[in-house]
Amino acid sequence: MSSNLEIAPDAKFTVQIDPKSGDYLTVSGSAKLDIDIDRSGKQSVNGTYEVKSGNYQVSFYGLVKKSFSIEPGSTVTCLGDLWMPTLISLLPMWLGHHLQHLLQMKLPH
Repeated sequence: MSSNLEIAPDAKFTVQIDPKSGDYLTVSGSAKLDIDIDRSGKQSVNGTYEVKSGNYQVSFYGLVKKSFSIEPGSTVTCLGDLWMPTLISLLPMWLGHHLQHLLQMKLPH
């Protein structure tokens, strides 16, 4: 069985990363995914999810909590196994801004 799934940009997802510590990822964005299930039940997902907005909540077992905003335009690309995305490009906004600044710096000769 094969199907196509289109995710609207206003759809919001929350993924629990670590139930013990309380880490989770919340994103909204868009995607066009191809989903296949063969006769044995093996599932395959192909496509790219592009983040419109999102945040990652990190908690170190209740001692420290920090929330990072995800850079719009970040992506998750699947080339088969949904649970093993091939390319994940989710940049926290602060890292994205620092990288942009570093890339614009001119190094001395």
